[in-house]
Amino acid sequence: MDIITHSQVTYKFRCLVRVIAALPWKVEEFAGQRLNAENHAEYFYRVRLTLEDPTARIHAYLYAEDAV
Repeated sequence: MDIITHSQVTYKFRCLVRVIAALPWKVEEFAGQRLNAENHAEYFYRVRLTLEDPTARIHAYLYAEDAV
């Protein structure tokens, strides 16, 4: 429970959870697009998952390099 209530992300943890929901719910919308310094299109992932285990339900945000 200390992991869920901690105000900062201090470490990446692994545990067994069930995915309850995903936003955006269409796979085609998982990636966003932005221009890099050379004005080339660059794609990145952005997804919010609702995860559940026997103790709690949380939202996990997957963004850019952390989503790969």
